[in-house]
Amino acid sequence: MLTRIGHRTLLVDMTLPVNDNNSVPTWVPGENRDLMLIEALLKYDFLSVRPTSRTRFRFNDVAKVREAFAKWSQYDFVIADLPPVFGSGAELLNPLALAAAADKVILVCPTSLSNKELEETLQFLQTAEVSVSAIVVNDVAA
Repeated sequence: MLTRIGHRTLLVDMTLPVNDNNSVPTWVPGENRDLMLIEALLKYDFLSVRPTSRTRFRFNDVAKVREAFAKWSQYDFVIADLPPVFGSGAELLNPLALAAAADKVILVCPTSLSNKELEETLQFLQTAEVSVSAIVVNDVAA
């Protein structure tokens, strides 16, 4: 929708499977290759991030992620698809640094999430200085 009304948009996908194969290109915050890795698609640009030992380390550094965001000033919107807040450990990237570096976060929750679980998630995000501006309840399986 954003691209249809003329906004330059970058989609960052952080939900890809584990891959420690260094031949597969992936974005690592703080490295200067990010602009080379962005794929220009028909309506928006796309950047993929795979969990590797390097990316896992860098995605724990909010300052490095903020530096990367500063390089993306040509975009009106940067939308990141993050792993679950309480994901499955080493198989996924830690979403908190990217979420903490973002201006706004929209939290997507399954309908099966209890009110208590939602409250705990929001408290956890608040502790990590993540600014949640909206919550979307979604019953579509990932």
